[in-house]
Amino acid sequence: MSLLIRQWFRIQLGTDDTDHYERMKRMYPSPLEAIQVFELDIASFHKDVFDRLNPELYLTENTKLQNLLELLPGKKFVVTLSSYKYAERVLKILGVRHFFSDIIVNSGSWHTSTKIDAYETIRQTNNWKPTEIYVVGDDPYVDLQDAYVAGYRCINVSDSIKLLGITTINTLDELNDILS
Repeated sequence: MSLLIRQWFRIQLGTDDTDHYERMKRMYPSPLEAIQVFELDIASFHKDVFDRLNPELYLTENTKLQNLLELLPGKKFVVTLSSYKYAERVLKILGVRHFFSDIIVNSGSWHTSTKIDAYETIRQTNNWKPTEIYVVGDDPYVDLQDAYVAGYRCINVSDSIKLLGITTINTLDELNDILS
């Protein structure tokens, strides 16, 4: 995935400079932000990156994840930078698609470069307060930072990156302990 994203940006920006992508990534941690700044096509990003991946090659049904999601109360949503098609395939392979009320992708349900706009749409549609929602993500800068500032409860799944004030767990296995 990382290689396809890097290649896509190099082609779209017409550069062979391998360091250009790394500089751009530091300036715009979210690919969606870079796509908006450079006025690139999100549909092309989804098609040429995510829809070319074969999650069947590296994922299988995950009964441990199924059991975890079964125990978690309330509606669940996937908010992703990937394409809807790719997210749907991943969730079906893992055997967890039926646990999620919806998959929210950029250019579908939200059109900005930050996920907080998708979270806000979900929150307002369901008439919830930010404190009634947990946002769980593996990239604190893309998934969690704005949500934390807006008052959402945030859980970072990472064994390396930690942000002050945001609960961090190493694996999803620890999620049920925090939420119960």
